[in-house]
Amino acid sequence: MKTLIYSFDGINGSGADTIESDETYCGMPFFRKMTRNKNELEICRRLQLHPHPNIVNIYRVGPNFVDMERVVPCHFLKQYNVYSVWKDMTRALRHMQTHGIYYIDWKYDNIGKTMDIREDTFKLFDFDVSGIYEGDVKRWSYEPPRYFAYKMASAYYSEPRMIDNYAFYKGIIYRSD
Repeated sequence: MKTLIYSFDGINGSGADTIESDETYCGMPFFRKMTRNKNELEICRRLQLHPHPNIVNIYRVGPNFVDMERVVPCHFLKQYNVYSVWKDMTRALRHMQTHGIYYIDWKYDNIGKTMDIREDTFKLFDFDVSGIYEGDVKRWSYEPPRYFAYKMASAYYSEPRMIDNYAFYKGIIYRSD
């Protein structure tokens, strides 16, 4: 298995590209996402300081990249236990909200299964549509993009925790595939 390097802008500026590399982190292949998204970089820094078993392990955060644990996305899995996904993602949701992180982009495309066959864990990844809300000062320090899930939830709620919870319900619980 190889390390995957993903660039949204493309390695050569021609659109999204994924290349393979022999580079490893502590002897293990990993996933590197090239990004200029300040929200995503800061969220990954926080998750690196506060890891959780249902969120990919963040290995390194650079000025324009994040190195993280590789997982197999749920949409590639032939079958999986939906209840286990719900249970694991509920844990991830609670952990992130405890640290001021509001994911918003809850969908099965952003959940993967660990590649370690000894571990039966679902993990959340891809933090580019998320935000950080500073509850003590009641403001976004990193506001999430107002994409579909955010717009839909904010039609009913204004408080970040409720927006995130609504997006979770619609993306994970209600839309179980």
